Amino acid sequence: MNKKILGTLLGLCLLLAPAWSMASTFEVAKESNITFVAKITGSSFKGECETLTGTAELDAATQKMTGLTFSLNAEDIKTGMDQRDGHMYKKYLETKTFPVVTFKAAEVVLPAPGKSKILEGTFSLHGKEKVIKVLLIASEVSADKVAFKATWALDIGDFGIKQPKFMVVKMDKEIQMEAQMVLTRKQ
Repeated sequence: MNKKILGTLLGLCLLLAPAWSMASTFEVAKESNITFVAKITGSSFKGECETLTGTAELDAATQKMTGLTFSLNAEDIKTGMDQRDGHMYKKYLETKTFPVVTFKAAEVVLPAPGKSKILEGTFSLHGKEKVIKVLLIASEVSADKVAFKATWALDIGDFGIKQPKFMVVKMDKEIQMEAQMVLTRKQ
């Protein structure tokens, strides 16, 4: 092959290499959800939200995800009991004043599918922010789709939420959180 053509091809490859490893924007897919289990005197109940939004950047070459931002409207959280939901919105979450719950993380190198990693980020709830650690377990990592489960314990007292109680039934301050996240590459 002619040295001039070879030099041109190598130069072109060097110019294009950064584009191949550039980060792609991913957004939360509809099949994502977040749930929690709250223990109450003698029992427990589950809450869930299926209307998550958010984005992240993924560099496929390094498997590094940056700029993770996820959010939900607090009044989209449902527990299966309208009266309990109403009390939760008005009396405890104060959703008229604090309508959005968010999680933000600067970056994480995604683990291989089936593996886990600790992700540190800022959780915002009820007008307060706290750095939390989340156990992240990847189930799929590709150039077009990222899927993982995240679990963590959340103490509502850390966010200025008073401990819920009704007559003799009291809810524990710590609730167990789980997010099933599916992110797809934005076209």
